[in-house]
Amino acid sequence: MPIHEKEFSTPPPHPPVGTPQNSPSALPWYSIAPGTKPITHTYIEEVCTLRGGLEDISLGKSWGMGAYAYREPGMEHGPYRATKDGCLQFVKVVPVKK
Repeated sequence: MPIHEKEFSTPPPHPPVGTPQNSPSALPWYSIAPGTKPITHTYIEEVCTLRGGLEDISLGKSWGMGAYAYREPGMEHGPYRATKDGCLQFVKVVPVKK
């Protein structure tokens, strides 16, 4: 996904629930749909919840605004479900040098 740089701007309205991730109206947003299995990836991930909240289905725990996570490559996490208010997060991914 290309990066669209904007400094100190108002976020665009979020697309309606169910909008396909590859739909032009989903940019710059995309949805992390509820999954059925834990997630792993090959990069470092930092996540901060800005609005709403997220429930970890496996752990049965929820986190709200201000929650922060740092995940090393290969760390299992999730699956997740957004709270009834939805969930807006800032996600930073850092490639791992080999």
